[in-house]
Amino acid sequence: YKQLPKDTPLIALTRLNHQKPNFEACVSYADRALTITQDSAEVHMFRFMCLFEMNKRSQKFETSYTKYRQAVESN
Repeated sequence: YKQLPKDTPLIALTRLNHQKPNFEACVSYADRALTITQDSAEVHMFRFMCLFEMNKRSQKFETSYTKYRQAVESN
């Protein structure tokens, strides 16, 4: 992936770990990236997809989906 100038390294690591696939690391990096950029639809999307791939149907999964949907609708 080409890292865009506006991307933090955490967003790039989230993307890369999703592709590896290393879903646990993806969720970890996404959580850290969201502390910096809470409104990033991309990070919410990768976090949601990784939780889905790990079959983690919990409150965290539902929260991730809701935040991703809100971010998409606001843009």
